[in-house]
Amino acid sequence: MAPELLRGQYDRPADVFSLGLILLEMVANVILPENGDEWQRLRAGDLSGCELEQVSSEMRNLIAAMLRPEPEARVTVRRVMEVVMRERGKSKASRGALEMVRGIRRVERKEREDGIGDAVERVCTPVSKRRQ
Repeated sequence: MAPELLRGQYDRPADVFSLGLILLEMVANVILPENGDEWQRLRAGDLSGCELEQVSSEMRNLIAAMLRPEPEARVTVRRVMEVVMRERGKSKASRGALEMVRGIRRVERKEREDGIGDAVERVCTPVSKRRQ
């Protein structure tokens, strides 16, 4: 969860932060902590507890930029897509990340077509409640 979500600030940078955590799990092949000191360090943008030697420098830099504590300092989804596209053939994790980013792009397109709230509501509403 992005730090700003605790302050009630929901926007695209929070999604970028969450995607950064998922990407970190995928490329570093780790299970992220649910809480505690290591979790707080990740939230603060500190990746020193993660072994990333096998990850390309471009991907490490991307993840670090996605996990910046300040929402306005994070990279955009467009930038994430650019890096992931270049990295896509290098590992299974990169290909998986590409699919996640494509999903976010589909949601963004739908938001533009329908109005911002509709797509977000569809994505965040459980299927069981949508059918009622």
